[in-house]
Amino acid sequence: MRALVLAVLLALLTVSPPAALALDPSRAVTQYLLQTWYAKDGLPQNSVNAVFQSPEGYLWFATEEGLARFDGAQFVTFNRKSGSLRHNYVVSLWPARS
Repeated sequence: MRALVLAVLLALLTVSPPAALALDPSRAVTQYLLQTWYAKDGLPQNSVNAVFQSPEGYLWFATEEGLARFDGAQFVTFNRKSGSLRHNYVVSLWPARS
């Protein structure tokens, strides 16, 4: 469980380096708020393969059960059931040129 949280945090810092530069180096990482989301909170499943933050501020989560977009309040899931994807298993995320 803790490994998943650390992996998501590391992915966010890797995908969005400018945000990492905004952290106060005099504060310990433990002094920052850490939010964990699970399937019960709206993720398609608890395992996340990739995380991406769009320029609009959405967080996108790639899972084996579909793609989830998070706006800070709620998740919207895109998968076969919703008719948005042909396959549920999403491994990685890449931004479109546009």
